[in-house]
Amino acid sequence: MERRQFIIGGLVALASFNEIGRSYYSPIDYGPSFRDSTELGSSYQADSLKIKTGTWNLAAYLFNRKFENSLRFRIKYAGKSISNLVPVPDIVGFQEVFGGSRRRIVDSLKGTKLKFGHYFPSNFFGSGLFVMSAFPIIKTEFHQFSKQGNPLEFETSDFYAGKGICLTRVETGIGVFDFYNTHCHGKYSLRRVSLSKKDRRKHKKIRISQRYEITDFINEHSPENLFICVGDFNCDLGSDEYIEFMDDAPFRRIMGDVNSGKDHIFVTKNDKFEIDFIGLDKTPERWGGNGPRISDHDGYYSSVMIRKIS
Repeated sequence: MERRQFIIGGLVALASFNEIGRSYYSPIDYGPSFRDSTELGSSYQADSLKIKTGTWNLAAYLFNRKFENSLRFRIKYAGKSISNLVPVPDIVGFQEVFGGSRRRIVDSLKGTKLKFGHYFPSNFFGSGLFVMSAFPIIKTEFHQFSKQGNPLEFETSDFYAGKGICLTRVETGIGVFDFYNTHCHGKYSLRRVSLSKKDRRKHKKIRISQRYEITDFINEHSPENLFICVGDFNCDLGSDEYIEFMDDAPFRRIMGDVNSGKDHIFVTKNDKFEIDFIGLDKTPERWGGNGPRISDHDGYYSSVMIRKIS
């Protein structure tokens, strides 16, 4: 590795630790939020709930040469894209939201029902995981994956994000509802990075390990609760990695037969609830479908009807 690369990487890591470290020790909720509150009881219990939930990897970080427009522009139009959905989603999990981007997302969604939010700090840059919700948040928790990649591979940089899975527990008309958001290790075999086949196999093993941790984390925190899990899993529908992941997963996919690439929305397998898939919306990576590029991912939003089984 060139000496210049090493020095630049070290300076970036130190600067990032200094900035994100402050927010880690003094967590900030972006938008109103109730964390671990016992004030909100399930006093209003309904038998059914229609909910629209989504996932969008916004690639919201500075110095991203993939995009012709500024980060401020991209976040503004991401918010417009979500606001134009009918209906607006009830809860959304974002990935790759770094630095001041989370404040910009909150500002871009002002006037919508997405009034509650929480960001999950981690490692140097932060996990990149951010959740916006129409429901009051009563608990948040984050698990950082035990395997993160090589800190000296600056082309991949997953290590510095400290990826993981987060739990956002909300209070709804049907009772407590758990929402999980995650981002797995990158699929670098599809990127223009100078990695050997051996290194790419190593990255695949990291992704597989992280998906086992996702399953364990959900089983631990939502053994009986209703939940939805969204995120960028970095495995395509029908791939060997996806099939292996779903073999023992405590959930099923709710996106119809749409091949959404790496991004997925799953719902609990729970015999206490009947869950019917209604439909899928999308916010394209380009504004209006063919305008300026907002992200390198499309956003996906599933609507479901959930009924209690008496």
